Amino acid sequence: MRYRHGQLAGSRPSRNPARAGPLLALALSLGLAINTHYYGGLLLIPFLATEIFRAFRRRRLDLPVLAALAAASAATLFILPFARAAAPFRHHDYFIAQNRMTPAVIATAYTEFFLGKDYAIAHVGLDVLLLAALLLFSVVAFRRQLRARKIPLEPEFVFLIILAGLPVFGFVLAVALTHVFEPRHIICAIIGISGLAAISLDPLFRRHRLGRLLLIFLFGELAVVGTLHIRSDRDLTARIRASMTLSPQVKATLAATADGKIYMLHPATFSKAWYYQPDPQIRSRLVFVYSRDEELRWNHMDVISLTELHLRQFTDVPIESWESVSAQPGPHVFVTYPHSGWDWLDEAVAADHADVQPIGSAFQGEVVSVRFH
Repeated sequence: MRYRHGQLAGSRPSRNPARAGPLLALALSLGLAINTHYYGGLLLIPFLATEIFRAFRRRRLDLPVLAALAAASAATLFILPFARAAAPFRHHDYFIAQNRMTPAVIATAYTEFFLGKDYAIAHVGLDVLLLAALLLFSVVAFRRQLRARKIPLEPEFVFLIILAGLPVFGFVLAVALTHVFEPRHIICAIIGISGLAAISLDPLFRRHRLGRLLLIFLFGELAVVGTLHIRSDRDLTARIRASMTLSPQVKATLAATADGKIYMLHPATFSKAWYYQPDPQIRSRLVFVYSRDEELRWNHMDVISLTELHLRQFTDVPIESWESVSAQPGPHVFVTYPHSGWDWLDEAVAADHADVQPIGSAFQGEVVSVRFH
């Protein structure tokens, strides 16, 4: 909502003689947006670009608006301590380790906006074609309206264009500084995309019969897609909960261990298991294992180990180092997730020449018994 408030506030001062309120709202909303997320500072780009366009068009500067933008920019001073604290995370980030920092992530961001993350990952080629078709349709529709002079090039339109292109600026920031890029970081680009889409489709909606049919189709599509997503999420939740029930074989092996713990290395799966496990006895046995050296050695990143080191300082999450666990012969019960990109257990136990025995499955992973020499 702060993104939207900033947009409205920035559009009013040029026409409203009582400017103090809108300018204050502009400065506060942008300042808050910048302090809610590292990438919030990117919102200054469309506002500054729009103001530059207004200055060239009017041939004079709007000093009160520039002062409001400067005040919002000063809010970055409050996030500098957090940025310094987060600096170690960018040296060996997962985006670099997994070779994902390429311009292709820009197209992926747009397709995730429309189709969701899971679909975008599973249908990369189709997503690119769909995105190209959407862009082509929008460009054609927009050019037709420009020729008909139905769209004056107003500052608000420049704002929408720059805002819709925010994934490009986010990628540049990621390459230059943060070394990580996720579509959720620049989700506010949807505001610009939605505005441009509405402008491009305006001629169709002006035809009353066709416009009504399009609205009915859009509402129906939203209802169908929403229902499918709800069903999919319910099915996924049911599978996750079912996987939290330990089989008799896993329980017997766990009872035979000296520590009675279940060790996990996958951060997301551990978080779900530790928080949602309905059996308090099983929950008390869950332990997350980290190792910066092993993570760098096998996954070429240290994001997880740094995260766990910080979590140990202010949470009660059960966390142990790999070095302390592997120093004990065992056997130990581990839940492993091969080929996930986050779990390095298979490589580590192979390098240690440990004895590994498959037991079964649980927590959406493979349960193994590991005995170190």
